[in-house]
Amino acid sequence: MKLILLLILFVTTEAFASIGKITAINGSATIERNQQTLIAKIGSLIETQDIIITDDNTQLQMIFNDKTVITLGERTKFIIQAYMFNGISDSHAEFSLANGFMKSVTGQIGKLAPNRFKVKTKDVTIGIRGTTFTLETNDRFTQLITLSGATYLRDNETGKIYEVPKGKKLSFNSETKEVEIVETELNSAMLTGNATKTLDEVNQSVLNADETIQTSSINNSLDNNIEKITVNTATYSSYGYWANASNGEMTDVWAEAAPGASTTDPDIILAAINFIGPSPNALYSGNVVAFDDANNKGSGSILVNINFNAVNPVTGNLEYTIAGTHWNTSFAGDVNQNGIDFNSFTPATSDVSNISGEISGQFYGPNAEELAGTFSLSGQDSTSADVNSSGSYNATSAAGIQ
Repeated sequence: MKLILLLILFVTTEAFASIGKITAINGSATIERNQQTLIAKIGSLIETQDIIITDDNTQLQMIFNDKTVITLGERTKFIIQAYMFNGISDSHAEFSLANGFMKSVTGQIGKLAPNRFKVKTKDVTIGIRGTTFTLETNDRFTQLITLSGATYLRDNETGKIYEVPKGKKLSFNSETKEVEIVETELNSAMLTGNATKTLDEVNQSVLNADETIQTSSINNSLDNNIEKITVNTATYSSYGYWANASNGEMTDVWAEAAPGASTTDPDIILAAINFIGPSPNALYSGNVVAFDDANNKGSGSILVNINFNAVNPVTGNLEYTIAGTHWNTSFAGDVNQNGIDFNSFTPATSDVSNISGEISGQFYGPNAEELAGTFSLSGQDSTSADVNSSGSYNATSAAGIQ
């Protein structure tokens, strides 16, 4: 009897263990779990069988244990049917998109067992080859766009499979079962970071590419969820999931992105730290997205200067505004072969005093051309009340270490 009870307890614990968390939200959303409705917040843990529903004008981002990142658009109902990350033989992920919009950057499951990563709608099933894709569905249509890698769509009724390679968009008519596959400019304009196009021009090219589908819902979804990626930045950290002032996406930084993307070889940083002679240096500047305790979103900038073998190697400034509150602090810290760690803060002209906390980050690219990470700060406002904020940043250096 005791053995049976222990087995039941083990299965129950495993079934409802956390499989990831919400890392960013702009707007409001709920999590339906065990006949309860929970308010979705940054840091909320997610579990198998959760149903996540977003409201109007809402974007929500989740990162799963295998580093799969899923962003949901407004008026979306997303169901986690099954999920396990436990080696090649057991790992699997099955999601349902009842309605709305999602973007997925698949993580380790997409590499270990791509045939066991599925997203289902009422009419079709989406499979992957290890990729980044967007998916939108409603009662009339399903639209699949492959941004990198490759996907396929299977008609659940007929079993027919349609391949959707990188740079292609598939539209499935739920009533007629007709399928149309067309080119999309998302690949050339966004994945390569075409320097000749501004963000507005990229946005317009996306909308122009959608003229073959006369559905305002699709255009609105594309306008709100796909193309709001800052062009020509963050070429080494995860595609679409760095600190971005345009769309406020925030997550822990990890290097899984486009082919060749990786963190900087630790030996490169160690060589700079131990270099005898003029100190190697790098100067980084970039953007910041931050949230306060009320989930208000703000944006700003970061500047980081590194003299790798100096006594005080890392200095810089972090500045952003959330809901009218101006945060501004200089900082100092250390550098090691794995990244940076800031531990000393000196408030500048700011609405917040006595700023303290932590900022961390990693180097990306062959010669540390990029620095990206997260931060968590606290202080007192003008009424001496405690205030907190957290967020992420992405900063680049044209040449990296010099």
